[in-house]
Amino acid sequence: QGLLAEPEFDPASADLKINIAASDYAMRTIITPFLAALHHQAPNIQVNITLFNPRSMQEDLERGTLDFVLTTSEQVPDNLHSRALFDEHYVCAVRTGHPVLQHAQPDLATFCALQHVISLSEHTINNTPAGALTDIGINRRVSVQNALALPDIVRHSDLCALTPYRLIAGQADISHFLPPVNIVGFTNTLVWHERTQRNPAHQWLRDLIVQSCQQT
Repeated sequence: QGLLAEPEFDPASADLKINIAASDYAMRTIITPFLAALHHQAPNIQVNITLFNPRSMQEDLERGTLDFVLTTSEQVPDNLHSRALFDEHYVCAVRTGHPVLQHAQPDLATFCALQHVISLSEHTINNTPAGALTDIGINRRVSVQNALALPDIVRHSDLCALTPYRLIAGQADISHFLPPVNIVGFTNTLVWHERTQRNPAHQWLRDLIVQSCQQT
């Protein structure tokens, strides 16, 4: 029994490398707090982070090229393990002091009159900001590939970003209001393969990712 039992995992002395795929949004909202917690509890664990590719996710997890994937619940195949991290919703982000903030809750006409900036790298799910703006006829907009650029663009312009809340939460000089259109949010999800399901190190890492999300 002793030979078959998994050895106990000691984070403080652990020396291993893990590979995680994440969107730019997840790098800001999930990876950043996770790495802060990991540095204090398991300083010798190496982390390699790559951009999430939905087309190769399952193959990369099966081959061991990836250990974890951070994505949305809609993109998780049935034969992979997953764990919900948190639900996300969309807000309209503008610079603090923007004229639109003179309205307690801007209506649809006021919203449509704004210049908009969107990220094309957001999760491929129904009712994304790009699709919502198109549906109501808003074509006056700036598009960027990297969602991490949105806070700085908003901070230094009069553009409005329809963006996931956690991307701008706590950002200096940025305010937000609820969109006057229905934007369906999404559930951030941690995904892994059966081959690491019972690995003590990976179990500990999964728990740490969950805990770091709850503390932000």
